[in-house]
Amino acid sequence: MCNTFSAICLPNGDLIFPAEYTDNHIDIIELKDLADNGRDLVKLECTPIDLRFDDLSSYVFKVDQPDLPSWWNEHIKQRAKETMMRRIGNMIVDDSRQILLGGCWILTGNARICLMKNSRIVLMTGSSRIEQMAGSSRIEQMTGSSRIEQMYGSSQIDRMTGSSRIGEDCRKVNNEE
Repeated sequence: MCNTFSAICLPNGDLIFPAEYTDNHIDIIELKDLADNGRDLVKLECTPIDLRFDDLSSYVFKVDQPDLPSWWNEHIKQRAKETMMRRIGNMIVDDSRQILLGGCWILTGNARICLMKNSRIVLMTGSSRIEQMAGSSRIEQMTGSSRIEQMYGSSQIDRMTGSSRIGEDCRKVNNEE
């Protein structure tokens, strides 16, 4: 079963980890035209315990397939784990930034983003705030007192809980008469 975050490891140790686009192994396999034959790849996941996405120490790394190819060893496993953990750590934002352009992010604490454009936010929590959300941006979950001031384009929010809120939805609505 595919969970946030999913990746594919190749026999040479390279990791395919397109978190900004998908958490689905099948999508990754099709994207890279890989053979899912049990010999040419290993499916991996890094998922936080209790959905604590903003706490890197809560992540559990696991292989997501029953049988492993002969090339899979402890060295490749450790390298893949370190790479995934480093990439996830780089996604966690708790400071102020002018822009998030593309990519996959986790906003926490007092994170302040002036402009988010064409990005994926897995979680907005704490007192995190986005001034403008534009393009094809998507927020999967807002919790705590997180907030967005303005939304434009085809940006969307999947789930809001706690006292999270949106200030103003500035997306144009096509009112055909």
